[in-house]
Amino acid sequence: MSYPVQRVRRRHTSLREASIHANSGFIDRRVRLTYRFRLCFLRAGTRSLVDLEQPPTGPDREDFDFGTVLARDQTLKHEFRLVNSGERPLKLTGSKVNVPCCSSVGEFPSSIPPGGSGVVPVFLKAGHVAEEKRVSFDIMTDAPAESIRTLVVTARFVPEWEVQETSDRSATVRLGQASSRIYRLTGRRKDGEGRKVPTEVVAHEPLQIEAGAPAEEVESSDGIIESSRTVVVKLPARAKLGLNRESITLRWPDGRAEIQDVQWTVEPTIRLLPPTLVLKAREGITEARVEIRSEDRPFRVLQVSGSLLAGESPSAPQAALVQSLRIPLEATRAGHQSRGRGRDG
Repeated sequence: MSYPVQRVRRRHTSLREASIHANSGFIDRRVRLTYRFRLCFLRAGTRSLVDLEQPPTGPDREDFDFGTVLARDQTLKHEFRLVNSGERPLKLTGSKVNVPCCSSVGEFPSSIPPGGSGVVPVFLKAGHVAEEKRVSFDIMTDAPAESIRTLVVTARFVPEWEVQETSDRSATVRLGQASSRIYRLTGRRKDGEGRKVPTEVVAHEPLQIEAGAPAEEVESSDGIIESSRTVVVKLPARAKLGLNRESITLRWPDGRAEIQDVQWTVEPTIRLLPPTLVLKAREGITEARVEIRSEDRPFRVLQVSGSLLAGESPSAPQAALVQSLRIPLEATRAGHQSRGRGRDG
């Protein structure tokens, strides 16, 4: 199934224009401290300049922000160039990764000569979900002013594609009833990378697909081009209670495909309160009060049966959404439990 695309453009803001300019070359800027900070935006990675003989720009740290990045399970690289502006060699004695699950420090020199510099590469792992990551790295040195320099990288990740359920109704379906789910399909691109919205959605039996609104594209100030559309997934009526799991396949023009699970729970149309009756042998014959409720339509109770039933079976011949019964029961052994079941009349 193919979908038409309606393109909507927003005007670029100064932030977007600045980011375009930064991607094309170098930016030099001076801050009010005795520290010079340089950024070089490169496709393979980025680099910051850190003078170990000068105080840091923040509270014992240097920061770099990757900005908004498409989460494609890739690894981002940034290089901090450590500068020795002093008159004696500086040793780099070790490093510490404060979030080792998604980041690491590459190889760096063991010492930096006077007037020289050394590169410390750091790596940040992206996943597939929307999240903001702020990871710090400690570099240990023998610098007299600051022996530990904390380097920080930040990135705001957005998934290059995602499926979000937007249905107003719950994921619970009554026994024997058909239903539907509404999903919003989204694709994101930036700087020529990423994905558009899927051009084809295939339902696996017994699901069915119903086309929604046409796809729409919007470009944000941070350079993310987001295309999205909605589809309606028709769920079949099921005669079995419990969790149901089926799937749909999303396909892109370049041949890529992803499978998306569709789950819903089938619950009974009639419920018993309480669902369990506990009897004690010493109580002999007792009368249990049971309430039966229908979730969709009036019903009758024709008969109650079971090995613990004492006397005649109660009934409720008049149809109603809620029925209350007094059931005479006789316990034959202590702790025996009897579970009631409701049936449509």
